[in-house]
Amino acid sequence: MSANLSRVLCVVVLLLSSCGYRTPTETRFKNVCDIKLPKGTTVLKDHYIEAGKEYGIRYNLQLTNDGMKEFTQCIRESKDFSTAQMATNEKWIQKGNGYSFYLAKDNIFHQVEVDTISRTIFYIEQG
Repeated sequence: MSANLSRVLCVVVLLLSSCGYRTPTETRFKNVCDIKLPKGTTVLKDHYIEAGKEYGIRYNLQLTNDGMKEFTQCIRESKDFSTAQMATNEKWIQKGNGYSFYLAKDNIFHQVEVDTISRTIFYIEQG
């Protein structure tokens, strides 16, 4: 029993590890930006690129009118928000038709562009 069981477990572990599990969009966004995506957010595009040890994640999100209002309110209430165009410590800044977010941590670069007119969010992560 133990020999067969260990073979089955090895196969299961190999299959699961090769599935390419990735953190869900909503969880990743919340962990990076410290803002939860509103209900009703639609993922328009979700693209993952892997090249050896480096990777890139890009996705576009569409928010409802109410979702965008809720989201921009969360940005403005964030401890990481600034209205200055060249903020140094803040991660969220207001610019143009929306907001931008920048974070470089542990050799991973994160960028978010929010367009409040089209109610879209463009997320980039490169590591």
